[in-house]
Amino acid sequence: MKVFLSACALLLAPLCWGQVSNGGYVIFGQNGSVQSNNPDFDNPIRQAPNLQQSREEHQKLVQEQNRRIRASQQPAFEQRRAAWQETQYELLREKAAQQQVVLAQAEASQAVKQRYKQALEHLKQMLEGKKPLQVKEAVFEVEKTFPGNILPYAIYQQPIADWVVKMKRYALRTGQNFDHYQTRANLLCRFFADTIRLSSTQTHYPPTYDFNDPAGEKDYTHFFVSKLLRTNQGQCHSMPLLFKIIADEIGVRTHLSFSPSHSFIKIQDQKGYLYNFETTNGHFTSDKWVIASGYVKRAGIQSRIYLDTLSLRQTIVYCLNDLAQGYAANFGYDAFTDQCAIVMDQHHPGNIWTGLLYANSLTRQCQGAVQKAGYPPFEAMDNFPELKQLFDQRNALYAHIEQMGYLEIPPEPYADWLQSAGKETHELIKKQVTEK
Repeated sequence: MKVFLSACALLLAPLCWGQVSNGGYVIFGQNGSVQSNNPDFDNPIRQAPNLQQSREEHQKLVQEQNRRIRASQQPAFEQRRAAWQETQYELLREKAAQQQVVLAQAEASQAVKQRYKQALEHLKQMLEGKKPLQVKEAVFEVEKTFPGNILPYAIYQQPIADWVVKMKRYALRTGQNFDHYQTRANLLCRFFADTIRLSSTQTHYPPTYDFNDPAGEKDYTHFFVSKLLRTNQGQCHSMPLLFKIIADEIGVRTHLSFSPSHSFIKIQDQKGYLYNFETTNGHFTSDKWVIASGYVKRAGIQSRIYLDTLSLRQTIVYCLNDLAQGYAANFGYDAFTDQCAIVMDQHHPGNIWTGLLYANSLTRQCQGAVQKAGYPPFEAMDNFPELKQLFDQRNALYAHIEQMGYLEIPPEPYADWLQSAGKETHELIKKQVTEK
């Protein structure tokens, strides 16, 4: 009822008067009209004072009613206004925060890219002879640059030093001469293969294969040596690198070698003979076993992609490829990855990683050209010379990579092949015993 009376009061506020044709008066308001036939209105002059008084009283009544309405509605209005202002502020703050995040991300990206440039320069100075060729240092430069991988050098270095200390103490406790080359080589292989009781309170556990995202598709840092040092789990990228790093620390001659989708160690004995050591499971293998995977082509061996040994300088080039791939995982293939490929080709001509970097870069350029051309159908490609040229270059490079014998093993056959390494080790031991 209060709401109805209030509405009526508001409707009666802007009244005006007018005479109608039948001599009466009509009250005009916002809600229509009402005609009055009251005889008292026959003489407007006689009724003027009473009419004026009535209008003044009515206006006072309306004003009082309006005041009461405003007073009753004020709290609700203030609440609505406060809520609106809060909403608007939150929207403004959200937009400001979003803008700040965008600016921070852009600034962070530029900072990360700058670190990648610094790491490239560091590895380049190694390759140019301005700094010592050190795999441990090169791996650190690559991994500390990756966004979010906080890696102080002391934390990275300490577990490597611990490996060396444990091997020396074990050699001393078991009466082995650690100064002897073959002792160091044998101990390193054993520490990668066996659980070793070092003392009554300390046991060494060998690294194990990490079956959780071994390809680094969910977390790229699963490829990192620093992750292996932290968790004692790795795969065929990080484990051979760690073996190589520790071997360099203790003066054991080793080389990285490759097969399709895989890397392993070739370790040199004191007579100069090379033996394949599978770091993912601690077994010795042979080139014959690698070829038996079925994915090693003759062309891959002839082009020295597979089963060849990397020199120390070539291993740094391999680390430079890791730097480029880590960059591409965050920013894609661009001028930086092209620059890495140029340096790599200068210091290891014809290596497969340079070709793959260039091929991926051409793929990225083709994607941009397709977008620029308006996504034309394949049949219309000849009408876009720039796109056609990039597309032909890309396909020609991939064809060349295939002709070199490069191939990747699907995950399931790869896992089955690795599990067969134990049988291969037993065959090698049996052969050595027979020959003796």
